[in-house]
Amino acid sequence: MEEYTFTMPAGRTDVKFTLAWDDEPGNPALAITAAQLVNNLDLEVVDPNGTLWRPWVVPALPQSNNLAGGVADPIVRATHVLPAMRGVDNLNNVEQVTVNNPAGLPVGNWTIRVRFSALPNNNPQRFSLAGDFRTLNIVEPQTGNVAEAGDPNNPNVILVVLEAVNAVTGLPGASTLQDAVPGDFTVTIDGQAASILNGLAVGDQYWLNVRPQSGVYAGGSKGTISKCSGQASATTVRPASVLFTEREVTDRAVVIDYSGSMSDYDKMGAARTPVASS
Repeated sequence: MEEYTFTMPAGRTDVKFTLAWDDEPGNPALAITAAQLVNNLDLEVVDPNGTLWRPWVVPALPQSNNLAGGVADPIVRATHVLPAMRGVDNLNNVEQVTVNNPAGLPVGNWTIRVRFSALPNNNPQRFSLAGDFRTLNIVEPQTGNVAEAGDPNNPNVILVVLEAVNAVTGLPGASTLQDAVPGDFTVTIDGQAASILNGLAVGDQYWLNVRPQSGVYAGGSKGTISKCSGQASATTVRPASVLFTEREVTDRAVVIDYSGSMSDYDKMGAARTPVASS
């Protein structure tokens, strides 16, 4: 048995995994109605509550033993064509598990299992396991490389760079974000949704121009990007990665002493000292 785990974040409503493998040749001497699967693998998904989710299996249609005589199988759509049910698939070399809950899937560690239920010839069987579950890594900004948002009452546009990460291995390059559009994402800074102005796929990354909300943050504070969702399921947290600086409301004057006379009678000191006008 092969086993993989991943962490489900809050807010995810569906997940899907597909198992496929190239089976060994079947036995042509068997009856036409006999199962031809040789190496039987089974896909299972277990949620944090311990619920076991099996793949969808289509109920078999009734079969007659008189196919060669030209007599049609007695198939009645209303009673014989049934919807797929969850169960153990012993007929096919492609299996799929889907889990859907509009109220949200259980948060925590999920487990994916691939069981080698039957290898009659004792040959190793390779397989492919695919899923639509991936996470987003915030490449920029970082805690040590902050985005300067400027005045909290009129924040600057900041750049947020994302990349897709394999949910199981935690490595980048799980898939590209070439098919993404800005509307697929949401960016939250200290719990406040920021405005996404535009975005562009750049290589395997996606670059977003984001403007924080105005009048929400304090000058001198550093905001945390705690959520970036859409096109994926979860995101790394980048604490203290957006810097807000208080706008300095002062008038400055520059005095250039070309003659050198400003050094007499403390004229330079007087120039440095502002005088309030009446």
